[in-house]
Amino acid sequence: MKNPKPWIVIGAILACIVLVGLVAGGNEATEEPAKRPLIGMDRLFPHPKKKSRVRMGGGSGGGGLSAAEAMSKLTNFLRKLRRAKSPAIRESLVAEARSRKDEFGPSLVKLLTEERTNPYLVEAILLAAALDLRESLDAIRGLTEHDSPTVRATAIRGADLLEPWNTEAVALLLTDSQIEPLIAALEVASRQKKRPVEAIIPLLSHPNQTVRSAALAAIPVLRPGEQLDALLDLVRRSRGKTTQAAALALAQSGLPGDSEKLLFELLDRKNWLTRKAALQALATKRSRLSRPDKIMAIIRNPQTKVRECTFALVALEQTKTIPQRELRALLPKLHPVMRLLAARCLVTVGDRAAIPVLIELLGTKMSKTVDEEDRDCSKQGARAVLRELAGHDLGPDKGPWLKWARDFALRPVQLGSKPPTFW
Repeated sequence: MKNPKPWIVIGAILACIVLVGLVAGGNEATEEPAKRPLIGMDRLFPHPKKKSRVRMGGGSGGGGLSAAEAMSKLTNFLRKLRRAKSPAIRESLVAEARSRKDEFGPSLVKLLTEERTNPYLVEAILLAAALDLRESLDAIRGLTEHDSPTVRATAIRGADLLEPWNTEAVALLLTDSQIEPLIAALEVASRQKKRPVEAIIPLLSHPNQTVRSAALAAIPVLRPGEQLDALLDLVRRSRGKTTQAAALALAQSGLPGDSEKLLFELLDRKNWLTRKAALQALATKRSRLSRPDKIMAIIRNPQTKVRECTFALVALEQTKTIPQRELRALLPKLHPVMRLLAARCLVTVGDRAAIPVLIELLGTKMSKTVDEEDRDCSKQGARAVLRELAGHDLGPDKGPWLKWARDFALRPVQLGSKPPTFW
């Protein structure tokens, strides 16, 4: 397997060092043990460990130093690495370490293998990975059993940089009970071609938002089968934040099988965030939606909040599911932000009725139902669409755009500017 490119490794190491530097007290490796199931590294690596390829030089740590002196120099260097706040300084230190690999290598392996209470274990793992010190791989893998969650998380990432974990190993790492190691294992899983989906799906129910987000990012494209069935089952039986994460996971998986049908069912849930997640997931479909009537029911309902209607209209635009007649008929009654999004839908099918609507939105004013944010969103969004259609900007006033529109022939187009879902 090819080694990671040097700049990729350096970037990953520096990013990890930044995170480590933010942890109070340096995340000493001597913190209280956390209650958690054992990972079982003997199951992952049943073969005897290979003997270290580092030559200890007759007890010296390199450069004629004794082992104790070499370890002292390494400790001082690790201390400098922890204290470095500037990215430039950290990058310089990593570059220096690369030039001193023969000096630091033996001591690093010894520290990682024998000194499990060393306060600089995290920095030592990162440095070993930066130096591509393959001799330290077994020791770093062993540190995924350490009492400190920070050390375990760093070991998971560091070992993966030296040699990618296999699927079975990642599945076991995902049984950790602490947040930091779980996130690290999910990051590793998201980079694998073959992922332990059965171990990832339950983490969409994790109480921690960051873990749920990492689990969502690790969901691969799925085909109909046991893995998809497990995800669909989670959507059906869950509520609240778990349902939201699972609905978005269906989008991440490519909306296979009965995914779309189930997402439309979620639109009937009382929880707005669940309905929002379902609309966001439906918007990712690469073909027309099967139930545009459900989407239009949301838009027509006078009790529906403007924010929910915007996500409904975005789903129509992104999937090119455009009920032209209904949208044209609704235009005069819609809130300015909704009118902007409806006009965008009509643009995608080349409906010229969108042009005068967009030009009129340039003059949007505040009212009882239109606040400053609504006004600015409508005006700026309409101008962005017109600018994209014309190929140049005619300014914020309606006059020049009205003259331009006289001779403009609109054709179906997929707009490059993004709809204002941030609103």
